[in-house]
Amino acid sequence: ITGTFLPPPSLAAIQFHLLTVDQVGRLRLASEPIVLGVDYSVGSRLLRLRTAIVGRATKLWPQPESSLAAGLLVGGRQQFSAQFQAAMQRTSTTHLVAVSGQNVATVILLAEWLLPWRRRRLHFWSITALVVGFAILTGLSASVVRAATAVWLILVAKRLGRPAEPLRLLIIVAAVMAV
Repeated sequence: ITGTFLPPPSLAAIQFHLLTVDQVGRLRLASEPIVLGVDYSVGSRLLRLRTAIVGRATKLWPQPESSLAAGLLVGGRQQFSAQFQAAMQRTSTTHLVAVSGQNVATVILLAEWLLPWRRRRLHFWSITALVVGFAILTGLSASVVRAATAVWLILVAKRLGRPAEPLRLLIIVAAVMAV
């Protein structure tokens, strides 16, 4: 058998018709086809960004360094070999690639350092969007959601001119996580 491989058509070119049931109970094709295209939702864009970060790390460094870099940046462990995971467990360093509050704090500190803020309202909403985006980017793990909630509450307290009391903050974050 001989031949050539052709790339698949783009998703935008594929049309699907839904089957619907009319009032009598007969199956019919839906009047309008569903055209699969590019999803421009925020979640989809963040997933593409995560994939791009992991892909860039893979191009820049060999294994296992590229997997470690991706893990440190977005918490990905999918590309770790069994041998590398065993070595990390043996040396008790698996926590380095676990995305946590430290990663959220690092992202915020970088944003504070890189972006000079002129207006308080812009600062509040920009950091809020950054924290939410980072939480989604890293897969909404419990540790990141907990840290993102705490950071957001600190931002709210700061915006209202109130101190962020640690015990009160911990209670509110625990209540949010329990829901």
